[in-house]
Amino acid sequence: MHGKGTYKWPDGRMYHGDYQNDKKNGFGVYVWVDGRAYLGNWIHGKQDNERVYILPNGTVRKGLYEGNNRKEWLNISEAEIA
Repeated sequence: MHGKGTYKWPDGRMYHGDYQNDKKNGFGVYVWVDGRAYLGNWIHGKQDNERVYILPNGTVRKGLYEGNNRKEWLNISEAEIA
C-alpha cells in the first residue's frame, strides 16, 4: 500500500493513515480492540516522536516514542487535547 489507507486485522485492530512501501509511514491512528488508540507519526512502520495515547477510560497521555518504544511520558495541557 502507498498513500493513505485503512487496514483492519481479523482480531479487530485497525490502522488508518499514511503508508509508504506497505509500511505505516507519516501520520496515522492505530486502535486496539480494547479501545486504546495511538495518534501520531510513524517512520518505517514504527511509532516515532511526540504523540498522543488515549486509554479506554478516556485518559489522554502524551508520550515520546522512538523506534516503537515509549521513552517517556510528557506533560500535557488541556489546550493540547482540545
